[in-house]
Amino acid sequence: MTTSLALRCQTAVIGFACLAALTGCATNAPTAPDLARTPAASATYYYTGGDILTMVGDAPRYAEALLVKDGRIAAVGSLAQVQQAGGPGATRIDLAGSTLMPGFIDSHGHLVYATHTMLDADLAGVKDIPELLARLKAHAAEVPEGDRIVGMGYRVEQMTEKRHPTAAELDTVSATRPIGISDGSGHHGVMNTALIREMKFSASTPDPEGGFFFASTRLS
Repeated sequence: MTTSLALRCQTAVIGFACLAALTGCATNAPTAPDLARTPAASATYYYTGGDILTMVGDAPRYAEALLVKDGRIAAVGSLAQVQQAGGPGATRIDLAGSTLMPGFIDSHGHLVYATHTMLDADLAGVKDIPELLARLKAHAAEVPEGDRIVGMGYRVEQMTEKRHPTAAELDTVSATRPIGISDGSGHHGVMNTALIREMKFSASTPDPEGGFFFASTRLS
């Protein structure tokens, strides 16, 4: 089982037709336009006031404004061009510094989860448990005291032992700080004794829906 650190990347999404607006990672990132204020699909409106990334070509290409008519992109270009194409009745939506880009069409993506793992110990490619523990120890030295130690990415089938590490082995990294690691699939993980106690798991703790707990030693 793995424990996620708090997400430090503020993300805002504007949903309409096939567009999405995302704010950058910043403490004082501007707020994206309120979805409740987005005009109806039959209306004519244009976005401006932020980075409009077209995703055309191999290099990043930006536009000053984007026009939507009847739920479809009608024009992309300079503000003057878009305003002319939209006519005097077009509604202006200020992106307030947010980034607008084509909507994601992804059958199995983990954008938010990926930002979590950027803060974790990178366990991808470890060849055995000693290497996994060494990476956790190195990462633990960089994590503020009091914070959990989290790792992600190891693959049992790539490791010499062909098994997950045990809670006792994770305790060698720290017996007092909570440690949780997850394998590369995100469906298996291990906790050390400190995290087991923090989560108040015991022999009577029921298995989660769709999964199960496996204890290498008896939980008290």
